[in-house]
Amino acid sequence: MQDTPHQQPHQQPDRRTRILGWLAHGSRWGTQGQPKLLWRVVVPLVFGFAGFLFVTSAESAEGDDLRPDRETGLTSLVEDERDGIGRMRARASALSDEIEQLSASVDDAELNELNDQLAELRTHAGLVELRGPGVEIVLDDAPYDQPIPPGRTANDLIVHQQDLQAVVNALWDGGAEGVTLQGQRIVSTTGIKCHGNTVVLEGVPYAPPYRIVAVGDVTELVTAINTSQYIQIYKQYTEPPINIGYSQDVLSEVTLPAYDGALALEYARTT
Repeated sequence: MQDTPHQQPHQQPDRRTRILGWLAHGSRWGTQGQPKLLWRVVVPLVFGFAGFLFVTSAESAEGDDLRPDRETGLTSLVEDERDGIGRMRARASALSDEIEQLSASVDDAELNELNDQLAELRTHAGLVELRGPGVEIVLDDAPYDQPIPPGRTANDLIVHQQDLQAVVNALWDGGAEGVTLQGQRIVSTTGIKCHGNTVVLEGVPYAPPYRIVAVGDVTELVTAINTSQYIQIYKQYTEPPINIGYSQDVLSEVTLPAYDGALALEYARTT
């Protein structure tokens, strides 16, 4: 008896098989029927949607770059922060003037005496404008394009906070009635902090050159500067190959602004 091949029953293709076959048939260009119609409809829709996105992006940009430069953004942020601090200080100064005017309008002998004492204390504390002869000291970093000399580091070519503090302390020792750094009045709570090649004063960053001005007896101020051991060491770095900046001038008259920042200490430590 001859064996016959095993007969498989005829089966209808399942749903997944039909779908895969339909997609394979529809992927060939030039075929007839529904797949061809699908491509004619879907492709224009895709390109039309892409064009809509391009138009929307262009209108939103209004001619500007939608990817702004990161450095420009940071610079604008620093400038906005500095402007905000300036506006708040101006507002605080205006309120302080208003308080003084209201206090002065009260006619009372005891109160007037207290106001006189307060005015004297405010002068010593740096809270009022000061005018008179003085001395100006300017410290600056070495030229930007100057190479680092052998045996030296980049730190030898820039001004540090201790350099600024040494000049301010020497001026106080010389009997200065008031001192400013970068136009800001220095008071007992002022902190000079160095961050890289910039100095932060009352929360505001400043780049060199650093201008320090003091009002007082010019002879005493100059003597204090010229006899400061630290400043004499600093001046040695003004010669080649370091070439760090230093200048000193006598001013016949200069006006120092009043301090308008906060007076309360946030952090303090005993030594």
